[in-house]
Amino acid sequence: MAKVNIKFEKITPFGGLFHVRRLFSRYVGPVIDNELGLRCTSFGYQYSEIFGSLSSVYFCGGDCVEDVTSHLMPHLSLDPALRTCSSDTILRGISELATANTTYTSDTGKSYDFNTAPKLNSLLVKALTSTGQLVAGESYDMDFDHQFLTKVARELGDKNWIPIHADVFKFIQRTSEHYDIIFADPPYALDNLADIPRLVFEADILAPDGILILEHGKDYSFTDAPHFMDHRSYGSVNFSFFSLEKQ
Repeated sequence: MAKVNIKFEKITPFGGLFHVRRLFSRYVGPVIDNELGLRCTSFGYQYSEIFGSLSSVYFCGGDCVEDVTSHLMPHLSLDPALRTCSSDTILRGISELATANTTYTSDTGKSYDFNTAPKLNSLLVKALTSTGQLVAGESYDMDFDHQFLTKVARELGDKNWIPIHADVFKFIQRTSEHYDIIFADPPYALDNLADIPRLVFEADILAPDGILILEHGKDYSFTDAPHFMDHRSYGSVNFSFFSLEKQ
């Protein structure tokens, strides 16, 4: 007959999370605190602990911050090496990192808000590098075009532009503006990517002398499409140009 030796009377279904949290604290925690700075110098929670507590929700299959306090805290507190903060502390920490939106108002009076969040984007890249998902010395195409456009427009002093980060098909249906230049940068694997030029012209949102620029992968060719005017290729990145003047 087998003998069972009970080493610990408190059993938790989330015991495997302890090891994951320790690895998070060892490899990602220092990156977070170095990039965002120390949140406190006394007993309070650092940003690394706030991010670690938040990640516990998703590691355990939760779907809201409140799960930390209502479900996970009794289990996570069993590991004396981990400091898990409450859902209220997580929300306060996230609010502290928020940056104000920049608002653009079009000639017709419509307002558009966008947020570049530069510090959090920088943290994202450094965290991916520290965990080996990005390799130092390699070249990567980071899809932060909205930031690049914002930076260039600010440097040029041009306010007549609107960066939109949204579902392209829904945006084409709801907008009533006419644009001089439309630059579309959808994911290369987007379903129905080839329909974008047709939908733009059917929606009549391009100004009479405007230009549509569509970025796409090498698997697409629009040379025979209506309104096509030019194509440029830079390695695996391709740009197709369209205008109303080209039928």
